[in-house]
Amino acid sequence: NNTLRELVARRNELTAVGAASLARALHLNRSLAVLELGGCTRIGPDGAKALAEVLPKTDSLRALGLRACKVCGAGAKHGLYAFVRALERNMSLRRVDLSANEINDWGARELALVLAKHNTSLVELELGSNALDDEWLLRGHVLNTEVDRQLPSVVTSCQRNARKATGVKDAVKAHAQLVDASRPGYYLFHAAEHAVAELAAEREE
Repeated sequence: NNTLRELVARRNELTAVGAASLARALHLNRSLAVLELGGCTRIGPDGAKALAEVLPKTDSLRALGLRACKVCGAGAKHGLYAFVRALERNMSLRRVDLSANEINDWGARELALVLAKHNTSLVELELGSNALDDEWLLRGHVLNTEVDRQLPSVVTSCQRNARKATGVKDAVKAHAQLVDASRPGYYLFHAAEHAVAELAAEREE
């Protein structure tokens, strides 16, 4: 199917096996801009890994929602680590929701590093309701730890990407152009129309 633009399958019984099947289909699809799987708690780290591994192979997806999918369930790291590696190479995603997935400071640091050093497309990475320090989510903030010096927070790097995407120098205004700040913690799937229009414009070039 190369006409589907948006797939919303929140809070269903999708398992890791089902997520892997969906990932294979996503690899073949060239039109899907929005995939929302929030609340599919049986996806788990294995299903998240399968979805993450296909991301570098697709350039149509703009928004991915995985809120409360147990990406780091039972302390597993491989699901989130796969997302970190995927974000090194995927430059089409604009918004990713990984909130409520048991992500800790280790995971936040890995995401912050990949955003600071590699990814230039993501303008919103939702990490609310996770077990991580608020410092990782502060606007305009850099962290100095025992390991890292001047590491931008996740939000700081997303704001940098927003400035580049909009040409607006003020980070907050640039971010506001791309994100509905009045709905914090809720994934912005009404942005699908913008994503589809953007995809169509790219194909006309």
